[in-house]
Amino acid sequence: MKQALRITALLIALAGFGTWLGFGLNLGWTKTSKTVMQTDPVTEIRYPTYQAGFYPGVDFLAVCVLTAAGLFGVSFTVRRKQRVL
Repeated sequence: MKQALRITALLIALAGFGTWLGFGLNLGWTKTSKTVMQTDPVTEIRYPTYQAGFYPGVDFLAVCVLTAAGLFGVSFTVRRKQRVL
């Protein structure tokens, strides 16, 4: 059981870091849309548009790492089953 909790904690931490890394290392809060500047072809005036998507921030990374740390900590409280002879 200890081994399973520790492996699960490691997988959660790696998955959280990999997701955060794969979606662009956003150092702010998690966002569900991104501002993209476009230029009007006629007047050449720049204006903002919003692109929908999931952009995980450091809060997402912190939740994953704290969850993994909690599971790892719980693994120290689990006792081995004693064999009955």
